Amino acid sequence: MTQPIPLPPKFIHLKVHSAYSLLEGALPIGKLAKLADGYGFPALGISDTNNMFGGLEFSDKLALVSYRGRSCGSMRGAMGCWRSMR
Repeated sequence: MTQPIPLPPKFIHLKVHSAYSLLEGALPIGKLAKLADGYGFPALGISDTNNMFGGLEFSDKLALVSYRGRSCGSMRGAMGCWRSMR
């Protein structure tokens, strides 16, 4: 009897810097969401440096993206922050 081939785990970027991460990120959050959807990512995480200013825009933009033809808002998001300690 043949066994089914297991599917590879889905890859999700968690350390992505948006344009809100000054001097480290360049892409606006809307563009990041569209790119993640285009590559077939089921989720996206952003972790800007020393701020969380993009949180509201991040959740709004992910709500407009439909993951692989499913209903809008089906792409999941994770928000984080890299903090500089002095």
